[in-house]
Amino acid sequence: MECAPHSAHLVRGPTEIRGTHDPRDPPIREEVPAIPSLILALVAAAIIELTVLIVVGHAIGVPATIGLLILTSLLGTALLRREGTRTLGAFVEALRTHRLPHRELLDGILIVAAGALVVLPGFMSDVLGLLLLLPPTRALARRRILRSAARRAAVRFAPGAVVEGEVLDEPAPRSARGELR
Repeated sequence: MECAPHSAHLVRGPTEIRGTHDPRDPPIREEVPAIPSLILALVAAAIIELTVLIVVGHAIGVPATIGLLILTSLLGTALLRREGTRTLGAFVEALRTHRLPHRELLDGILIVAAGALVVLPGFMSDVLGLLLLLPPTRALARRRILRSAARRAAVRFAPGAVVEGEVLDEPAPRSARGELR
């Protein structure tokens, strides 16, 4: 089958797309879809949570297990309120001093994620949420996220690809009556 000269007949492979219209173009890499991995992780987390709940329920009894779940949720809610207020204050202070609030924004996102984990019933999610609410462990998570983002967003320049030039400020064209066009 022949393609028209300007059409882009694409042949999909498992990891790349090649355009047959210009063989000099490098292949474009496709991203692996994250949805199946996310679904698998959520199912695994649910199975682990149920297993831990059953084991703890057998070890200390059902009423004590329910009480412990309520206690961890109350503790998480109190920590969530305190850390959320503290982070909001730091965010406002960063804006007031004309500093970029990237650290505070990331802390806010981590606190929201921790709040969601604390609200979900289960010991594993409560422990993970409580850890994210503590400032030292949140700082570790923040540093790891920022390091990962910096690696992904690294800008690469080809050596010698500098174009020298100068900026000329020319006045905007005006009409006969002196108005800007």
